[in-house]
Amino acid sequence: LKTKRSPESLLNAFAETGDTNFLAEAVKNHSDNSLVQWTMLNQEISPEERAQWLEKLKVSSPDNALPNYLSALEDFKAGKTDQALAEINSASKKKVSSYEQERGVSREEMYLLSGFSPLEAKEKCDDGGGFPDLMRMKQLSQQISELQQRYKAAGDNDSNQELAAVEIEIGRKYSDPNTPYLINDL
Repeated sequence: LKTKRSPESLLNAFAETGDTNFLAEAVKNHSDNSLVQWTMLNQEISPEERAQWLEKLKVSSPDNALPNYLSALEDFKAGKTDQALAEINSASKKKVSSYEQERGVSREEMYLLSGFSPLEAKEKCDDGGGFPDLMRMKQLSQQISELQQRYKAAGDNDSNQELAAVEIEIGRKYSDPNTPYLINDL
């Protein structure tokens, strides 16, 4: 088989079967792979593990804003507002690359190699598996909105306006005319 034990094939096997042995093998042999790191961030793991995987993802994807946004969300949840804002600032200079799209391409290739027609492979990839990055971006937006309200209540309109601009910028980064999903625009 063309893909053998590549990170993508192991992650596809994990996604298709739910067998965590495939994920464990991917982690063991490919922990420097951004798709493996992203997949780990979508698992139920401790905050300490999450922080470690986020740092690995930042290193393996230095031009991707997503790891910074995910770190900002974790920092907000931990009450580390200054660190969260620093992460958002770091992300402002980068583009967002979706690991969900990368995973979808890999899954489609898997189905094609398994004998599915191109249409069947595409349909199987559009199985409504969710958009974990977009859910987290919504959570980040809610955290930013709460901070805006605190600034507004304190009479700090300049900071409130700066955060409004940040939210608009994040939304623009996620609005992709090439995606077939309306949820990205929302």
